[in-house]
Amino acid sequence: MASEKKFFSSHPAYSRTAHEQGSLFLSKRLNAILEGHIREHMPDISKKIKTMLRDAQEELQQYGGDGAQTVREQRAIVVSAIHRFCESYKEAMEGRGVDSEKTVLYGPAVMRDVFTTDFPTDVRRMDSRTELSDEDIHIVRRNAVGVKADLFVPNAAFETLVKRL
Repeated sequence: MASEKKFFSSHPAYSRTAHEQGSLFLSKRLNAILEGHIREHMPDISKKIKTMLRDAQEELQQYGGDGAQTVREQRAIVVSAIHRFCESYKEAMEGRGVDSEKTVLYGPAVMRDVFTTDFPTDVRRMDSRTELSDEDIHIVRRNAVGVKADLFVPNAAFETLVKRL
């Protein structure tokens, strides 16, 4: 620092402004700028944090909790949230609770459309006769049945054969 101060005070180009040169001056100046920036923006940041905290508290209230203290109360809140989610999901899958103004298929209607239009076409395109031999089908069916007597083809055998396709 001393050599830096000596350089600026003895150099002809910097001698008149030596008091505004060097690391010490730069450090003080940058600290003042940073402090001013903090003072200017801290109220807004503080407001945003308070708003976010208030919103989080309101959301917690919606879930039925006000800072549950016991594990039992916390579990009850989680179970309640899961139940509400399941009910909402069920309504969506039944086509209820959906905005009727939508101009596109939504939720279960999309699934139904896929299974009634795309799926049958794709299944018809598959040729299981070339992909699976009679021996493959027989072995998979016997493996799925095990030692039990079988009247119908078990789902497990069907699923295994479909995966091979």
